[in-house]
Amino acid sequence: MKIKLLDLNLYEGGLLMSKIINFFQKENPDILILQEVYDGKASNFPKNLKTLQTLKKMFHSFYFSFSPELCDNRIEGRIELGNAVFSRFPIFSTKTVFINSSYEKSWLRSNFHEDFTNSPQNLQHLKIKLENKNLDLINIHGVWGFDGQDNPARFRMGRLIQKELKNYQYTVLAGDFNLTPDTKVVKNIEKHLVNVFKDELKSTFNIKRKRKDKGGYAKAVVDMLFVSKNIKVLSHRCPKLDISDHLPLVCEFNI
Repeated sequence: MKIKLLDLNLYEGGLLMSKIINFFQKENPDILILQEVYDGKASNFPKNLKTLQTLKKMFHSFYFSFSPELCDNRIEGRIELGNAVFSRFPIFSTKTVFINSSYEKSWLRSNFHEDFTNSPQNLQHLKIKLENKNLDLINIHGVWGFDGQDNPARFRMGRLIQKELKNYQYTVLAGDFNLTPDTKVVKNIEKHLVNVFKDELKSTFNIKRKRKDKGGYAKAVVDMLFVSKNIKVLSHRCPKLDISDHLPLVCEFNI
């Protein structure tokens, strides 16, 4: 079975939502893996705070799963923010694992002063039915930091990821890991899975949306995609598009 998968950090729910929708329509993926998804339901909310509602209408025939990390207290109201997966194929099992802290019901951005080290992040572990096979899909929004290197919180994240990888036949792991491929955390993941974009990318940030004088974004690969060794990758690419502050990952594979 041939499957087209797309991964993207949406940038605060989709600040460039019109461009995102056009890209999704053009690519027509079978599975969509997303981070920074907002679940605002009020009609007067701006588009980027109604991510889930917008995409549910767009992918109305798809199955979906939403794993909120926190409830963001904003001027517009209290809105859940988290990870989401849309799938053309049935999702029959869902699990959410918090990586560095638990769900925050009263999160306020101004309290963090641009230091989101302890902000709640999670991973989704879904089981998707593919004809006579099951696909284990893990969507991660990793531990934030001022650099992309190993640290105790990220080692713990790595252990939690490896725990989720045990004893599954077909597995895809993707998302915004918030760390770089040269870390021990990633090397340990590569003992179990194939790093699809290994050593190919210079950055997965859209530098147009990032301050060039801060953060080393032009040399930071934080969005990654891994597959189990029995999955045959047919094509993969990272289009340089202005649809988010991150670049999308697109992969076609056979199971």
